[in-house]
Amino acid sequence: MNLSNWNKDLPKGEKGELEVVFTLNGILGFEAFEKVEGNELTYDLKSIIEVKLQDKSEEYGTFCIEVADCRLNKEDRRPSGLATSEANYWSIIDETHIYFIPKHLLEAYWEREGERYFEEPMTWGFTIKKDELKNNPEVKIFERLCPKEN
Repeated sequence: MNLSNWNKDLPKGEKGELEVVFTLNGILGFEAFEKVEGNELTYDLKSIIEVKLQDKSEEYGTFCIEVADCRLNKEDRRPSGLATSEANYWSIIDETHIYFIPKHLLEAYWEREGERYFEEPMTWGFTIKKDELKNNPEVKIFERLCPKEN
């Protein structure tokens, strides 16, 4: 991922993290989760949640899951995303919903689908159809508390 895009997207990502915290606090009770240093959220059961914004997923009906990042070109491949995440769950936020997906489920999709190169944002990954996730009982889906900002 381009560093300037990362810096630009960081505030949106942090807002998404807070939205996940508020959603889960509403389900489990207040103070069930707390923000910790770094890029992840941890809570009292010691689960870690990776939070990703996918604000253009309505256009394609899929989520893109990164497994390697390419800083300079297609061959400059470095493990990232799902390949390096220590999270037990991934929370993917689209325009209207928050999806909570167990990591093992994403790893199974990766194994089944393989991976491919995405020119923009210079990353290797795979896609998952949102409809497939909606029909999976392991995936929990909640309406967003905060509307998408344009």
